[in-house]
Amino acid sequence: MSKSLTAPVLEPRGEGRVALKSVAVAAVIENLLSKVSITQGYENLEGINIEATYTFSIPVEAVLLSLSVRTNGRELKGVVTERKQAEDRYEEAITEGDTAIMLEQVEPGLYTMNVGNIMPMDKIEVSFTYAKLLHWQGDTLRFHLPTTIAPRYGDTLDMAPHQVPEYDLTVENFLSLSIRVLGELAKGRVSSPTHLLDVTREEHCLNLRLAKGKIPMDRDFVLNISAEKSDKGFGVFDHDAGGYAALASFFPRFPDTSEKISRTITIVQDCSGSMGGDSIAQSRKALLDILDLMTQEEDFNLILFGSTYIKIFLKPMRASPTNLKIARAAVKNLDADMGGTEIGSAMEAALADIEKTGRRGDILLITDGEVWNWERVVEEAKASGTRIFTVGVGASSAEAFLETIAQESGGACEIVTPREDMSDKIVRHFKRIYLPRAENISVKWSTVPQKNIPASIQSLYDGDTLHVFAQFTEKPEGEAELRFTLENGQEVVQRLELHQTGISEDDALPTTIARLAAARMIEEMKNPEDISSLAVKYQLMSRETNYLVVDVKAQGDKAVDLPTLRKTPLMAAAGWGGMGKIVCDSMVAGPPPPVFMSRMSMELDEPSGDYFDNETKLSIAKWPSTDWAGLMSELNLRVEGVLSIEAMPSTIREFCLIGMSESLAERLSEILGPEIDERTLVITILKILAEEERFKRAMNRNLKRMIRKESKQIPTVPESIFSRIRFEMMQETS
Repeated sequence: MSKSLTAPVLEPRGEGRVALKSVAVAAVIENLLSKVSITQGYENLEGINIEATYTFSIPVEAVLLSLSVRTNGRELKGVVTERKQAEDRYEEAITEGDTAIMLEQVEPGLYTMNVGNIMPMDKIEVSFTYAKLLHWQGDTLRFHLPTTIAPRYGDTLDMAPHQVPEYDLTVENFLSLSIRVLGELAKGRVSSPTHLLDVTREEHCLNLRLAKGKIPMDRDFVLNISAEKSDKGFGVFDHDAGGYAALASFFPRFPDTSEKISRTITIVQDCSGSMGGDSIAQSRKALLDILDLMTQEEDFNLILFGSTYIKIFLKPMRASPTNLKIARAAVKNLDADMGGTEIGSAMEAALADIEKTGRRGDILLITDGEVWNWERVVEEAKASGTRIFTVGVGASSAEAFLETIAQESGGACEIVTPREDMSDKIVRHFKRIYLPRAENISVKWSTVPQKNIPASIQSLYDGDTLHVFAQFTEKPEGEAELRFTLENGQEVVQRLELHQTGISEDDALPTTIARLAAARMIEEMKNPEDISSLAVKYQLMSRETNYLVVDVKAQGDKAVDLPTLRKTPLMAAAGWGGMGKIVCDSMVAGPPPPVFMSRMSMELDEPSGDYFDNETKLSIAKWPSTDWAGLMSELNLRVEGVLSIEAMPSTIREFCLIGMSESLAERLSEILGPEIDERTLVITILKILAEEERFKRAMNRNLKRMIRKESKQIPTVPESIFSRIRFEMMQETS
């Protein structure tokens, strides 16, 4: 499959009817904890039952705490369930005609809401709440609410078809928002670089609302809270399953030092098409500011990337006046004209350059981060030992990738919206790079912990909040102590007092602090069973668990037909790919959108070999081996808008028309006999495809449901025959 990027299209999706009708957000911020409640309203204005899906983003460090559904005057609470069990129960409910709601994690920070069997004229409200710990960066606390997902480069093989975001230039999704800022933070200064706000101040409380009431969901919302108070630490503990969980949020300060340690700095700049407009203009200015900060003590290089990469110098060079002049000339000609976002190869080149120097080096990555399948890039960066400092640009940069690669490599992340000055962020990054590194970082608690979370701390920066958790069997009253040694030998110790939280909780669930600690533990786990077990215990969403609600209908109220899928199209991020420029709180028309190949298009091989006629005179391509990708693509196409098994192959020979090899068809035909007729064999083949993970992920939901429904109509296939069919099919999988 070729890597490509799906651009927004001027074409209504779902016959022009979008089931998502409203999004309302209410947030509370106190100390360093934000709690955000989001209500999505769905309505079916069609004459058929539908399934609405909506892929959306929340902050990567957010921990989902609850999900509930309001339908027909009743409220149902969601339960976190092991992923496969949840998927099976959801599909069973849909095929039985019941209404079901399932929330699933696609990747860190990316989720798909599934609302199945919404009957004509029905309204359903789905509400969920998440908690997120905020971070001081100097004197500023940043609250970020994603509203859309910018189009990304790359393939989506790891995503089910219903999870892949789609875009529509004719759609307008709107959001309402209210925020309450409580406690000491209410005394600070608040501002939003993205939206106009109405602010009312009460004693110990700030109430914030959108000045326009509702806003289009075409750019992320950002709120900055500024305060110059010296004590920005925060320590709490609460009950946890027969013991206690504690959170210590340190605000580390490094001793003043004039010492500057020589570094190798490689700047990796995104010049792909998605960076057009606001993002590339921001980057150009920022790069010139970076070059002005360079001194002759540094070695540096500049790598520009898109579909390929260009190194300004063959290797990192001394930041001499001549070399800086060459780099400035390259920056002034910078444009978003290098095609796709092949970030992996550019990062490999940067890491290899630093490794060749034999010195410690750092990478400064400037990008919108809009790529799929970024986990491999993160793993390679983590293994290299090189710190990655990221700057995310644009109205909806991929925070999950940028935050994760920075955190895993021991670097730091800064996000810049189009109306913010990038210079301050760059200066902060250079301060982090130049200051002596913190080493031997440890936290000591007044009570001996049962478990430290995380198990070890890899990086620490002056003025950047550090959150750490611990679990205890005894009450952890007293102090938590942060201790570290700087690269120059100086030892630093900081302490903060722990207090028991006064937050009221749902007695049926573990406390918020306990669940935040458990979520942090899950991040470090590798074993799927361990992840699932802990997530179910603490009722937490994860890559191995889903939220599920099933509304079992009375017999006369059940849906008779399978639902028609209605994916919720997203708005294109404002300023994305050069489509307009963000000015104040509106968008100004720009050049027409670029046209890209469909990300999901298949590149199929031509049929090879001779053609032949069988008894039924079907002309069949003689495939040397089964083309599973082509076969799956054809099966999906056959059920687009056709909710009938008649669209499926009815004979083994028909499978050959869509990619099955002649030899496999012949071997499967030999199985036919008194115990299994051809229709049963065909349905069994489809059932095996639906159960195998590599094929299941490529199937659209209509196809899965037809197979599930038809499987109930055929006789039970003897285990020995079933095993033989599966064995023959798996012989031709790579």
